[in-house]
Amino acid sequence: MQPMRGVFTALVTPTRGRGEIDWEGTRSLLSFQAKARVDGVVLGGTTGESPTLSHGELERLVRLALEELPSRVRVVMGVGKNSLEETCGLARFAREAGVQDAMVVEPYYNAPSSPEVRREFLGPLASQFPDLQFLVYSIPARTGTRMHPIDLALLHEEHANVSALKDACGDDTYSRGVRSLLPRPFSLLSGDDARTLSMMRNPASAADGVVSVASNLAPFSVRAFVDAALDGAWERAERAAQALEPLFQNVTIRVQEPTPRGEVPVVSRNPVPVKAALAVLGLPGGLCRAPLGRLTPLGLERLVGSLREARGRDPEIFSPIERHFGVSVAERLASPGPWRGVAYERY
Repeated sequence: MQPMRGVFTALVTPTRGRGEIDWEGTRSLLSFQAKARVDGVVLGGTTGESPTLSHGELERLVRLALEELPSRVRVVMGVGKNSLEETCGLARFAREAGVQDAMVVEPYYNAPSSPEVRREFLGPLASQFPDLQFLVYSIPARTGTRMHPIDLALLHEEHANVSALKDACGDDTYSRGVRSLLPRPFSLLSGDDARTLSMMRNPASAADGVVSVASNLAPFSVRAFVDAALDGAWERAERAAQALEPLFQNVTIRVQEPTPRGEVPVVSRNPVPVKAALAVLGLPGGLCRAPLGRLTPLGLERLVGSLREARGRDPEIFSPIERHFGVSVAERLASPGPWRGVAYERY
């Protein structure tokens, strides 16, 4: 099994109308990622709105990606659910469709202990599908659980096909603990764009790349940034990361929204901001499916400001969008016309 290394775009699921998947838009996004020569595309993750995708929709997305992407771009299917039976059903489809890499999030809401995740969930899954390579997705802020590095190491010892971790824990101590027990070729990928540089540069974590949200918007720039880090060209990597920082910081948008009854703290979580950014820039995106919705007015103001700042730091960052999608980013960022409907008109 080939280690996971480089840039893996956590692809949005573009929609139109009342939430129907935009299949032509999906083709266009896949083509854009392929042109950027990303290493892989993740379908059915958090960014792809997996909780509101039906199995049939996810399976069609995967088939489409396998048809549209060149063989050098790995298709990673998100199969994780809080039910082992449901997860096995998706893994079975992945295997039959010819997918080699499956991402499995730790069971959410049930919040099993670390040994329970290993014994009752990931162990049986890996045993039943030895020909699939599993990327474990740890995001405790959303799942309520997290595997201890020791349990992950024990799992890998017993099931070599559990060979990668997407670390979205936000905890450097955790990353270092995983790497100390699981040296390469076990793959450690950042699950947080903003932490990627530090995770790759620190030899105690030595991350192999990133599952990126920002690469939906700037795959060429994220590719150049990660390539520099993999080459150990840290000054070049840091310059690239600084240019991308406004995009990294707005994966989640936090604002204090004024209301007639006082201010309200609002946290707009992924994928609401990135889908709004796609719409502002003129790419297929659409609105998120309920219960997710739109940005608040201040959230949209923050988002557009970050897009302008990123373009100011690197005027070429959005040039690939203009060439591929035939839009003028400068015009779209200059006028609020393209933003209509992206945010709620009032709180």
